[in-house]
Amino acid sequence: MGEFVKKTLVGYKEAPGGRADPEFTHVILTLKEYEGQLQRIAAAEQEARTTKHEAAKALQSVKSDAQYKIQAAEAAAAKTVADLEEELEEERRESAYQCGLNENLLRIARERANADRKLKPKKEFLERNILLARQQRLRTNFRSGYWELLFMHTKALGIVPSDMRVR
Repeated sequence: MGEFVKKTLVGYKEAPGGRADPEFTHVILTLKEYEGQLQRIAAAEQEARTTKHEAAKALQSVKSDAQYKIQAAEAAAAKTVADLEEELEEERRESAYQCGLNENLLRIARERANADRKLKPKKEFLERNILLARQQRLRTNFRSGYWELLFMHTKALGIVPSDMRVR
């Protein structure tokens, strides 16, 4: 091992207590000891660089694996969403079709029930009265036809003006 020395004005002087002496300031090594320490330092630095490189490589590998898993999950989720949207659209179309069928069945049932009770739809009744009123208007002059037309329209709607009511 090296010599423990203290620096003086003239040069270096060996410390009598060795390493335990509080006055020692320097260590003088032999060439072999110095080269051994340099090799250990270089080996430690190399090991540190290798460890950093391996850690960076492992980190990159983990990042790429995670990115691949994220992309795969996003693709699967997008496919699932597209499938669900397609199913939803199909169900909406089917629902609209069924609602149309139901409306038709309800209309047919109502028409049959009205026919059984011998009721005519108001729509057809009003249309016939309007057509008759137009024909009547064409047959008479404007003044008398106007009053008859007004009377027929109001009668068809169930409204009778006060001057036309029966007293």
